Amino acid sequence: MSHPFPAQVCAAGRVSRALAAFAAGGSYSAAHIRRGELQYVSVRISADEWNATLSEWVAPREVLFVLTDEADRAWFAPIERRFRVFYLADFEHLLADLDDPNARGMVEQLVASAPNCRTFTGTFFSTFSSYVARLRAYYGHAETTFFYAAPPVKKRVLHEAVAPHYPFFNREWPLAWEGMDKPAPVARAPRPRLPDDLGILDLPPEGGAYPTAKVKAAQEKERLAKERAANKG
Repeated sequence: MSHPFPAQVCAAGRVSRALAAFAAGGSYSAAHIRRGELQYVSVRISADEWNATLSEWVAPREVLFVLTDEADRAWFAPIERRFRVFYLADFEHLLADLDDPNARGMVEQLVASAPNCRTFTGTFFSTFSSYVARLRAYYGHAETTFFYAAPPVKKRVLHEAVAPHYPFFNREWPLAWEGMDKPAPVARAPRPRLPDDLGILDLPPEGGAYPTAKVKAAQEKERLAKERAANKG
């Protein structure tokens, strides 16, 4: 993801303020409903399922800003019946200074991360949703304000303090923002280097056994190679 330009930040601020003006108490919620070419069946849920899930933490008739690649607005009918739904297209008059159409996604992410955006619900496996989680943390939102719509076991996965583990791409990790305002330690403990024969994908998933034998074998292979090179010299 790129760093937002000033025009994108200003446009997002205008949209966020407009949403807040529609909202009771000045706060709203947001949801990234990824449809498009998404290949993960477990998170490609129906509008009724989105509606039921959002209802767990979004109040009836609460203002809901929807980030989506779904062009068929009729698909959102069940959601629109329960919440006051707005899309970025509803605020075209506030986006006049955006000359790059590719900037609209960044504007949506900033609106979903704004201080007055009470909750955000993302699509698991989507790096677009993950970046919103990171931005929200940077702006001071608690992890408990971020949810995933599906699968059910992942709805509150960011509420748990866990170390990153494989696979890494499917969600955001609190390591990206925890302690970021604290000074770095003066002296850092040396970190062990993985042998060249091993890559990050050789590391175990959460709860898996560390591949000790594989690491030792690779280290021994490296040692012998260095020894042979030294002897040739």
